[in-house]
Amino acid sequence: MKPFNTVKLFASLAFQLLGASVVSGQALIPAVLRNYQPVTDERLRKPEGENWLMNRRTYDGWGYSPLDQITPANVARLRP
Repeated sequence: MKPFNTVKLFASLAFQLLGASVVSGQALIPAVLRNYQPVTDERLRKPEGENWLMNRRTYDGWGYSPLDQITPANVARLRP
């Protein structure tokens, strides 16, 4: 068994984290940072349906998703 190469592992992870392509001479910025939207009080009070910014989605712990892709009519057809 080969010895575990920690330096190679960390270099690989760093490359993956910073692995955004260079476009028009821009610095390497991961996509997650390019698309970052600050978390504001308004977003915490009324989060977007697809973004759960805290456990149970809202301050009152509602935990209900307003998304409607999964319905009682199609739930039996779901597959992993």
